[in-house]
This record gives sequence, structure tokens and C-alpha cells, in this order.
Amino acid sequence: MGHDPAARATRARRARWVATALLLSVTLVVVVCATGRHRQPKRRSSRDPVRIGRQVVAPAKLGDPWPQPWRDQAHTSLSPAVGPVVPVRLWEYRPPSDPDRSSSAQDIVGGLLVGRNGAVYVRYGETQPRMVAIGPDGGESWTIPAPPVPAHGGIALTPDGTIRMCAGGEAYLIDPIGAVSEIVTARTDRLSTVGRDGTLYTTQGSSIAATAPDGSELWTTAVEGTLVTTGPVIGDDGAVYALAATPSGGSRLYAFEPGGAERWSADLQGIAAHDGGVCIGADGTLYCGTDYGLSAVTRDGVVAWSTEVRPGVRLVPAASPDGTIYVSGGNAISAVSRDGPVKWRYEASVGEAVKGNLVVDVQGSVYARSDRNVWAVRADGKFRWVERFDAGNGPTANDTGYLALDDDGRLYCATPQGVVIAIGQAPDAGGKGRT
Repeated sequence: MGHDPAARATRARRARWVATALLLSVTLVVVVCATGRHRQPKRRSSRDPVRIGRQVVAPAKLGDPWPQPWRDQAHTSLSPAVGPVVPVRLWEYRPPSDPDRSSSAQDIVGGLLVGRNGAVYVRYGETQPRMVAIGPDGGESWTIPAPPVPAHGGIALTPDGTIRMCAGGEAYLIDPIGAVSEIVTARTDRLSTVGRDGTLYTTQGSSIAATAPDGSELWTTAVEGTLVTTGPVIGDDGAVYALAATPSGGSRLYAFEPGGAERWSADLQGIAAHDGGVCIGADGTLYCGTDYGLSAVTRDGVVAWSTEVRPGVRLVPAASPDGTIYVSGGNAISAVSRDGPVKWRYEASVGEAVKGNLVVDVQGSVYARSDRNVWAVRADGKFRWVERFDAGNGPTANDTGYLALDDDGRLYCATPQGVVIAIGQAPDAGGKGRT
């Protein structure tokens, strides 16, 4: 009865199974404890800021290298990547209507964006209105029709990677594969600054507005004068700053609370250009460009200094890693130190007026574009390289010009004829100059 061989075999197998289970449990406990004692250092999130010299560069929206025309909500135009030192043209994207370099112009409006998947997004305005995604190899990934818009029609990447395209009082929300997921109300067709929480801030005429991602209006207010078309900038505390040309022939910088109430205003020397603007430095100082030059305003509304820069500052200033501010006007780029003096000035050839936005890389090199060239200038003001492109013989469709730099150091340039060019580091150059 108690000596049944089959029963003894069953009890033996059960004992071996229990022993094995206990051994596995003990092993698992040991592994978990060891893991707890030797935790790997926490990896930096794509949301965490990156410190570059004195400048803290906030990653551009969950890994999007260049999600809006001046990269971030502070309009720094500053990238954590190293741009091309010895340039090589990687590819060109030409609109389908211009396959053989004809003179027909294609007007790119609203900026040139680079998404986290390596795609480049451009929007063509009135000639053949459409939204296009260009793949990392320069091929067209997708294209969708879009309503025609003016030269400052807005596109931007929101924090979740959605492309927001405004037209005709509506905002089209487009996913990365080119499908329109939703259409919401848009207050304006113009450029928007996207905050880190996804709020969109726009200016039009004398009005400034904040809009939730779903299209609902959060607040709107009006100022005295005409606001610049490049949109407001947003501080780390959520304060909103906007530059306006006043009816008396001057300029005024306005500061608003996150909820829209006016915080302060400061009068500046000179008149703000319609496509000029403001950028915010690492310490919260606001740098404003006018036809007089550059003014620095503290976050409390005190004008710290104003420096004359000839022939004036026409475009949005850009921030360098060491706190230097780059400005452009006419065919010149100037570097202004954080306490006011001009450090250096680089002049391109006569007639090579700087268009659109500047781009600054982690080494302080600055990249600019004219109607026929894109060029690079080192942090010390010395010329680095120039890349010429075929501007065609037809009309210049795009007077603004756009540049963007991705996280791998590829520079993208939109030409006046609607061609997008990718410029990278020459492979045989190695690390030359990257010190």
C-alpha cells in the first residue's frame, strides 16, 4: 500500500518539481536585489534640456530636431548638433512641376521643418498649394493638397509629432504618414509659436492670441501698433513676449502673463521690421532687433542696453552657445556680445541679402541663406564655406528663405525656386574642424 512503486515515483517527481520551483524563485530574488543595488544611471529623456556652454537648449518637441521655423519657443535658432564643416550636397528635392531646372518658381511658405523620423516637411503656397514630406534620402514620401495661403502661412510640429497646417481659418492636423486626422478652428493662417505644452501663440495685426491644440481659444488681447509676423516668444515661466512697431515710429516689447494679462511693456530704439522679432537668451534676457540695432531687455522689462548695428536688424536674432547673439540685415551678419558691444561683422558679396532665419550649431557656427547661396561663418567671424544653388531665371517666389539643422548635423536649405537641398559633412573630411 505505502510501498506502491508508482506512488513513490509520483511523489519523487513532485518533490523534484517543488525543489526546482524554489530554486528558480530564489534565483529571481537574487537577480532583482542585485539589480536594485546596481541601478543603471537614468538615461536623459528627450524632454530634458541640454546645456551647451552658457546656453540651455531645450530639446525641440519630443525629439523633433527642427519643429518650427526658429526651432523652439524661445526662437533661439540654436541646435545641439554640429553642422557641416566641409560641406557636401547629399540630395536635392525638386517639385514635380520643375523636373528639368526650368525657371518656374515654387513658393515655399511657413518654414522648413524636420521631424523625429528624419522627414523634412515643406509647404508650397499659391503656385501649387500642397504639403510635402521628403524622406531622409531626398525622395518624396507623400504629398497632400492644401488651400493657398500668404507668404507667412503657418506650419509647425506639435509635441506629439502631429503637423499643424493653417489655412482659411482652419488648422489641418496631419499625422507623419500624411493622413489628415482632424480639422479644427484656427484664428489665423500665419506662423505660430508652439509652446512646450502644445499651446499655439499667434500674432496678426495688433492682436495676439493663445489657442489650445484642439482649436479652442484660450485668450486674445490687442496692443498699440503692429506686431511682427514671426509670432511671439515664450519664456520658461510661460510668459509671452511680442514685439510691435508703434504708430509713433518706434518699437515696443510687450510681456504677458501665461493667462494673457499684460505684465509690462518697454519702448525700444528704432522700428521693428515686419519679419523681425525677439529671441530669449539662457538667462531670460530678451534680445530685440530693430532698424537701429539690437536691444537687450530683462525679464522685468528694463532695457539693459541698445547697440547700433548697421544696416539694422531685419530678421529674428539667434542665440549662440556662449551667450553671443547673431543678427542680420542687408548682406551682413553681426555678432553682439551679451553685454552689448559688437564682436565682429561678416559681409557677404554685394547683393547677397540674408533671407529668412539664421541657424546656429553647438560650436557657435552660424549658417545663413541668400537668393543664390547658403554659407557658413565660424564662431570667430571667419568665413567657413559657401554652397551655391541654381536660383533659375524666373521670379523669386520666396523672399523669406528657410534653413534647418537636424540632430545628425545635416543642413537643409529651401531655395527661392522651391528646391530643398540637404548638405552634410564630406565623408573624407573626418572630424576636420569639429573641435
